[in-house]
Amino acid sequence: MKEDSYNTKLSLNQQPAGSQQMCRTIEEDALAVDHHVDMSSSTSDDLNLIPPLNFAMVDNGIFRSGFPDSANFSFLQTLKLTSIIYLCPEPYPEANTEFLKSNGIKLFQFGIESYKHRTGCLVGCLRKLQRWCLSSVFDEYQRFAATKARVSDQRFMELFDVSSLKHLPMSFSCLKK
Repeated sequence: MKEDSYNTKLSLNQQPAGSQQMCRTIEEDALAVDHHVDMSSSTSDDLNLIPPLNFAMVDNGIFRSGFPDSANFSFLQTLKLTSIIYLCPEPYPEANTEFLKSNGIKLFQFGIESYKHRTGCLVGCLRKLQRWCLSSVFDEYQRFAATKARVSDQRFMELFDVSSLKHLPMSFSCLKK
């Protein structure tokens, strides 16, 4: 199975001049789990919505997941995706290509060799652009990478220089007030 490598297109924006550096952290609330689920009101379409492995929202309109298969297509349609970033060097499968075409989704493929946790590094760099504390960036990376976590990936994220991207316009939702 391919690693966490399915994302929507990221747009990079600049923080307004004179804004203060701030540290963003992740907070998780424990949710009460109700083990009894009433399926009587669910339609058969609702029951077929299966997210890809490791699916999560990164930011408004930006998602991450493991490589999807046809069982995930109905779920992905609900997201109204406009683009996909595919980080693996292997050719994109025909069934997935047809799904993208039929839903008007653009594919951006960056063939990154598998010696890195590709999506974790990409999201980690995004988090640095969003001015997250490095410890929070690493915490999120560890949660998704699990046994694939590598010190070299964390070093890459740590050394990622966001100052070289200051000329780009910034519109990430968590930077908006």
